Amino acid sequence: MSYTYATISSNIKSYTEVDANVFTQAVLDDFIMLAENRINVDLPMDADRFVQEGQFQANKNTINNPAGTLFVRGVEVFPSTTVTTEQGTWLEKRDQTFLSEYVGRLTGPEGPNTGQDVTGKPKYYAMFGGAIGLTDSTSGGLYLAPTPDINYFLEYIITNYLLDYQEQILQLL
Repeated sequence: MSYTYATISSNIKSYTEVDANVFTQAVLDDFIMLAENRINVDLPMDADRFVQEGQFQANKNTINNPAGTLFVRGVEVFPSTTVTTEQGTWLEKRDQTFLSEYVGRLTGPEGPNTGQDVTGKPKYYAMFGGAIGLTDSTSGGLYLAPTPDINYFLEYIITNYLLDYQEQILQLL
């Protein structure tokens, strides 16, 4: 049995014993999207895994996630500014507070680099912003530490929103 969008909408309304006046289409769409997101987070599947290349901008400690990103599984940085064929280094995922403390220790009163920028090859990343949209400006982003000193090339390993639901959202817009 294949589940279509109409079938699952009807089944949800039937199960909750409400009609379209209570469970509006907008609420139902949010309900379905949240359920899909929960499944993706709890049971990340290789079928939803994507690899995307990008490039850090020198002297900028943030970067937008690729369009449609639900969450980032990993970020690999390459010593080159043009290719991903050399040996890469995986960044360590940390909390935003860790990155703030890391940078503060290097530039603060107790650090060896007082008053200087903390730039170099990134070692850590932290997620920020919500994965709420299908564009790179609404899919959250990454904080980096140290701030990239050159335009390093990178590969994202990400999980996207379910493609079937993405198409349905675009049809509704």
